[in-house]
Amino acid sequence: MALICLFALFLASADSLKMYQDPSTPVTLANTLKPHAEGMTLRKWMLAQPCINMASQPLMNTQFAQLGAIDALDSEGLMDKITGMSGVSSGAFITALAAMKNRSLASSNFRSLWPGWASFGATDPEFSQQYKAQVLDKVLPATFEELTIPLAVSAVYYHTEKAAADVDYKEADPFVVSDGPLAESVLVSSSAMMGAGCPKCENGFQAKNFRGLYPVADGFLKDEYGTLGLHALAPCENLVHIVPQNLPQQLAPTPNANLDTQPKSVVSLGVDVPTSAIMSMTWNLFNATDKASMTPKDWDKVEYETAYQHMKEQLDAPMMVGEEPNHFFVDLKLIEHWGSMRGQWELDWDKKFIAEHTKYWPRTADRRNEMTAERNKKIAEGQLSYRPGGNGIGAPKLK
Repeated sequence: MALICLFALFLASADSLKMYQDPSTPVTLANTLKPHAEGMTLRKWMLAQPCINMASQPLMNTQFAQLGAIDALDSEGLMDKITGMSGVSSGAFITALAAMKNRSLASSNFRSLWPGWASFGATDPEFSQQYKAQVLDKVLPATFEELTIPLAVSAVYYHTEKAAADVDYKEADPFVVSDGPLAESVLVSSSAMMGAGCPKCENGFQAKNFRGLYPVADGFLKDEYGTLGLHALAPCENLVHIVPQNLPQQLAPTPNANLDTQPKSVVSLGVDVPTSAIMSMTWNLFNATDKASMTPKDWDKVEYETAYQHMKEQLDAPMMVGEEPNHFFVDLKLIEHWGSMRGQWELDWDKKFIAEHTKYWPRTADRRNEMTAERNKKIAEGQLSYRPGGNGIGAPKLK
């Protein structure tokens, strides 16, 4: 789980483009979609596939909403169809939990013991140590090898401390992890650097010394789609892509060919969470604790329960389709619940930053797609591999 990786990008990329007027009225791409002509549902699609990978696109503190959707799938036996998992940043913990044998029990344990980010201290090493001790070690198995579903998570290795301080993607390499100790791998994938002093950040996560390399931190920079880990898994042409966003269809759909491994059939599962929910755990940094109407605990409950409910409701509804063949869309539309729950502080916050996120996605698409296309090409040509014995950073050694 990442704290504020994308928030930093919002601030860094803010410009004078016009904001839409009311954040409770979505500006979306939904009008370009239509129900599947033959009424294909998510349940039918999943049951028909010989294999399905699942990937979580990262968006900070959206773990409870993602978990609600996954638990709903699990309650219907559909998670048994998943044959591989890919996660990064906010999705690293969720995909690790979902890859467990008894994921429903693990989910319940996590939700009952989650103390909130504020309980972990102010900065590393205490922050990471407490997160690992209070949550990761209590919920997850010790190693990747103990998971029921193969999992790969990603991080970023910066060539220098200056590159890490500047978040310079040209001076950094992706680091894919699919074997060995699990908790520390989830932790490094989630270690979003923010604030002054990075990579030895003065608040929250610092960069890590991971498997002999430093500095290594949150994988978002090289894996914004959350699909990089698919390269470490057994090949599969089908993908459920969990896409957290602020509003239904807020983000322009990513064509299948622009995702890692270029899956042939994709379901984009949209999970909408406002920025005021995502950032609620850091209101103290903005002197907003007494201004916000919703606490982090309030948001956790709303996200989980409504995502669970809406996922169950959407299983047998016709999926939506756009212009691309074999790309389906299921939007949970949680805004029906949280749209009227926010106070003025949340509304003002969302008016600015939901618009910034909407602008960020197309503005940075070329960079994302170029990185993905480059590694897809190298992997197809045999120049790069994250599978066991491969030459990519983090590829497991042959046994």
